[in-house]
Amino acid sequence: MAGEFGLSKDIEHLPENVLLEIFKYLPVKDLCTAGRVVSDNTLWRHVDLHQYKLNLHKMWKVIRCHFSNVLISLCLRGYMDPTIINWKKQSLSDAMLKELQTRCPNIKQLELIQTNVTNISCQGLPHKLRILKITHSYIPQGWFEQMSQNPCKSTLLELDLSHSRMTSVIDINHLSCLSTLSSLKVNGCYRVNERGIRIIAEKFPQLTVLELSATKCTDLALHQISIHLTNLKRLNLSHCHTLTDAGLGDVGACLKQLEWLHLQDCRKITDQGLLHLLGLVHLRYCYLTDINVTEMTLEKLKTSLKECDIIYRKSQTT
Repeated sequence: MAGEFGLSKDIEHLPENVLLEIFKYLPVKDLCTAGRVVSDNTLWRHVDLHQYKLNLHKMWKVIRCHFSNVLISLCLRGYMDPTIINWKKQSLSDAMLKELQTRCPNIKQLELIQTNVTNISCQGLPHKLRILKITHSYIPQGWFEQMSQNPCKSTLLELDLSHSRMTSVIDINHLSCLSTLSSLKVNGCYRVNERGIRIIAEKFPQLTVLELSATKCTDLALHQISIHLTNLKRLNLSHCHTLTDAGLGDVGACLKQLEWLHLQDCRKITDQGLLHLLGLVHLRYCYLTDINVTEMTLEKLKTSLKECDIIYRKSQTT
């Protein structure tokens, strides 16, 4: 059909702006091939390598061949997989971070998944970072001690350490220099206790997003959150098994800007506690899965919070 209209099937005859639009959806491996057709380095603005496990040698090759000052976001996966024998294998080094900072001074987002960061220093993190995610990773205690000396302390807006389980109150204390944070996620960091959460409440006044799933959040810790973080819009308390109705009383009284609340598997919360939420008129999503709540209370919530999507599934323990 193409031949009948004199059209070429050769992709090289497409305008370069069309090729760029097509190629930006390609996985990184294919981008390397695409570079032979289109030399524009804007294809490497947002690089997601989470599908690949790259050792130091291969990572150096990618950086030197493809990274430049157009890079804005980078996602890497390490070897922290319990099914892999060499899980301590390194995929980053201080020298590599220094090279990344030199070649890519405009990088704003760095995501490390299943990465062992023992052999790198937080001082080497890119200086203009706005978003840092180190999830499902091994972060030794005290790793953030030098964070106050990194220029990114004044630019970082979002920090996600979810399921990096060595994270503790020591690290939270070292991170207290990040006063500009608007989002903090420590889901699954079971070493983060009441004291650590109190530090979060007192030292991060700009937070609008706080996720504490499966931490040791108590009613007293939630009281501190409610007093100090009145601008919160998103709060995740799922799997915090010690929370009671008293804690929700503080949430309902103080966190009037909440739009998203996750309470899945908070086993000690009852109807009485949930009724404290009736005044949260901005609430749009409320997750009550695996909580013992009566149909009457559910109806009251749905009636009062007409704009709220209430996700509920009856607890399997009843």
